[in-house]
Amino acid sequence: MATVLMKSSLGQAVPMPYSAGLVIGPPSETGLCGFRHTLHRLPSRPRPPGPNVESFAALALTVYMADKAFARWRTEDAWTRDLDASVGVGSGFLPALPILTEALCFLSGDRWQLNTHGNVPPVGPCASYGDFAPHAVCLFSGGIDSLAGAIDLVEGGARVILVSHFEKGTDGHVQRLLAGRLISEYGSERVLHVPVQVCAAESVEKSTRTRSLLFIALALMVASAFGDEVPIYIPENGFVGLNIPLTGSRVGSYSTRTTHPSYLAAVRHALRAASIGHPILNPYGCLSKGGVVQSCGNAALLRRLVPLTLSCAKAGALRWAGRSPARNCGRCYPCLMRRAALHSIGADDASDYVYDAIGGEDMLYAPRLGMDLRCLLQAVYRLRRPGASPFLELLRTGSLSSLRDAKEPLPAIQAGLVEFAALVSDKGCNGVRTYVSL
Repeated sequence: MATVLMKSSLGQAVPMPYSAGLVIGPPSETGLCGFRHTLHRLPSRPRPPGPNVESFAALALTVYMADKAFARWRTEDAWTRDLDASVGVGSGFLPALPILTEALCFLSGDRWQLNTHGNVPPVGPCASYGDFAPHAVCLFSGGIDSLAGAIDLVEGGARVILVSHFEKGTDGHVQRLLAGRLISEYGSERVLHVPVQVCAAESVEKSTRTRSLLFIALALMVASAFGDEVPIYIPENGFVGLNIPLTGSRVGSYSTRTTHPSYLAAVRHALRAASIGHPILNPYGCLSKGGVVQSCGNAALLRRLVPLTLSCAKAGALRWAGRSPARNCGRCYPCLMRRAALHSIGADDASDYVYDAIGGEDMLYAPRLGMDLRCLLQAVYRLRRPGASPFLELLRTGSLSSLRDAKEPLPAIQAGLVEFAALVSDKGCNGVRTYVSL
């Protein structure tokens, strides 16, 4: 059992079961807490976060540190870990713990235990943003979906706070650049950006499935400063959110579930159990990525800013800068779906990527670099066969709470596969088209 404990105060004694694991201090003790962060950028005015919101943030930080500190490859199946996270939470947050435990097991594929001790560790928000009064808080990762989500909210008349999480300068630079362009377009009275760095001291695991919980917690800390009902938007297209297994080896949490309907439903349930009233909304849950860009409320602005976005799943995509001006690799799953979406609006350009994965056969047969391409092509081939059922593929992503939850996203799956097939048909080399029988 791998353990992590967040102290409620620097002087707190560490119980024996946790002394051999990772021990971190309260985040408010900047420089002494054991990880790097800029949590002081979170607002404490017009009002500080309540104890239940701060409990959720402290728990999310502790879980994130555990996720980063313990490598999956050391386990028996090279994936599933036994993780015990202990943090002080308020009494009003206790009903949420069993719900979040189950949600985390679904999200990361690990076996989690969530325990509590002592008082709520102070997270340390101390910023004020003047008279800005938001209608909504929007997660802002620097990708196309979050950019479209921000544009659509502002075009709809909302004043929006964009909340970003980053570990390193690459992501943070992209987020700040895009947010600056939106502020220039709409004005500082309509758009505010709150970028927050949280970087684990122990960072041996790269999969980091639980980052989604931390991202929501940061947004919740911001929203809670402005009222009990300010909604939190998580813009993510349904094709990627549902993340159907591309092959038989990608079942379970190997396919990310960061915006899966079942996971988001569990988070909402946990917040209600803790009397936290902020709605958690994904406006694009029934759209493909192509549907997101096709329906954007300011298509001209989106097209202009898309080249600045970062979709690549490969950490530190800007490391390619010495070889190419491209930000995105072009060979990973998110990059390939990005190309398919932009192709649907006539905006795809292979030169924007380090690799034109479908334009030549080299990537198709590359053992490691071509893995995502082959898996995506296999999924397109499998689901284009007579009798294939996207509905059954959807059920393989994880349990869904109702038949409505299962049927509503089906068009997103079908549209996403059609978009990628169209990209391959129009721009793929002969080898790639033959591989998928197009």
